[in-house]
Amino acid sequence: MAIWLKPFGEDHPHEPIDSPTDLAAKGDRRTFFEPMSVDERGVPQLTLAGVPFGKPRYEIGDLIAPYWNGSHEITEIWEVIEAPKPAERAAWSWQTQVQLVDRIAGLPITDLDIKPQSLGALVKLRLRDHREAILTAAFGL
Repeated sequence: MAIWLKPFGEDHPHEPIDSPTDLAAKGDRRTFFEPMSVDERGVPQLTLAGVPFGKPRYEIGDLIAPYWNGSHEITEIWEVIEAPKPAERAAWSWQTQVQLVDRIAGLPITDLDIKPQSLGALVKLRLRDHREAILTAAFGL
């Protein structure tokens, strides 16, 4: 099992979660999307096999810890319940079905020894050993 950080931006029309106050109940399912990579002309970037670049390496059973770009706080943990597949929505490359595992008041990403400015435009980041331990302890996993 791997744990991934994934950023969300408030009020984006296609985010699966509209804002930090858009709360799901434990067990609720959502679809997380990955943005489409495009070239300078706006043409989608595809692999030689014709699928979009940036396929997540999520596996069933992995956990995703979303954080909000403004607060940089993790308040939820979602479990991957289906393998990523090409997105059914325009402007998105991949979609992944997830289920809410738990929610807490908030864990700043700085508590994981991650500086917000170091994340830049990352779409996702896999956590390693000591960061996974801090996150799982915070959520009682």
